[in-house]
Amino acid sequence: MGPYRDEFAQIEGVHFISEASLASGYNLFKRIVKEDQGFIALRNTVDKEAILERLLDLATRPIDMQYQHPNDIPMAAYLLALQDQDSGGVAIDAANEVRKSPNLWYAAKVAWELLEFVPIAED
Repeated sequence: MGPYRDEFAQIEGVHFISEASLASGYNLFKRIVKEDQGFIALRNTVDKEAILERLLDLATRPIDMQYQHPNDIPMAAYLLALQDQDSGGVAIDAANEVRKSPNLWYAAKVAWELLEFVPIAED
């Protein structure tokens, strides 16, 4: 996991995932994630390149197609952290990659929300 092992372990841990999965809807999910101390520490201390690298690692792992992606909630949190940190296109690039991953719910919602606001270039 590299130099940010503790921050990533917290986001990928059972406590964070179980707390976030209690949300009854998407907006509540985002609020739970963004108010979590582990998420705040991640967003404030881990650089966006490290978050992107971890996110892409999780997104490209093989999964059992019969079940929800086991890293759905951490991937959503990483996208939200990139969105909060990024004034450039890193979050958009990450969202484009995440939406290719199968069996996602929250991460797919965050990705589509990010991509929905991307301006379309006019010819």
